[in-house]
Amino acid sequence: VVLDKTGTVTTGQPEVSAVVDTTEHSSNGDSRTSRDPLPWAASAEKLSEHPLALAIAREAKKRGLSPAEPESFQALPGHGVEARVAENTVLVGQETLLRERGVVISDALAQRASGLAALGNSIAWVAVGGELFGFLAFIFLGPHCVGSVLVVVELQVLLPMSVACVRASGALSVSLLLETCLLYTS
Repeated sequence: VVLDKTGTVTTGQPEVSAVVDTTEHSSNGDSRTSRDPLPWAASAEKLSEHPLALAIAREAKKRGLSPAEPESFQALPGHGVEARVAENTVLVGQETLLRERGVVISDALAQRASGLAALGNSIAWVAVGGELFGFLAFIFLGPHCVGSVLVVVELQVLLPMSVACVRASGALSVSLLLETCLLYTS
């Protein structure tokens, strides 16, 4: 497992760890329409070679989905992508991208994403036609760390405490070791 200086797993192959959709309720509360973000994200990201786009494609294939061809595609470096799919504008990317485009994200859903991010997941939000459809969470797992997510979580808590103890003993170079911290599990 490789942790960057923030404690986030940063190497290995990203995998979709959660697909969280929004559900639309009718005015009487009886009927529900699921807004699954995965098919839209898979279509929007179909032309991308970004590692998260490839993880989306693998997850879509695993679930038997056939992504549509995007009518247009634009990578927004550092923010996400914008594509036109089935005559709808689809955004896949960071929360700030969607908010800048006027997409409303509920506090409850933002808190759920924050909780997953705190466990080492990366989050990609999905909006279709200006409406939030949900988000995808990704975890980066290498070949030797499948099932080691709890170890990562413990390290995120223990590593800063260990560094504080070493610094208290007078060491000044500990912060340099945190730039890339390689930890392997079996």
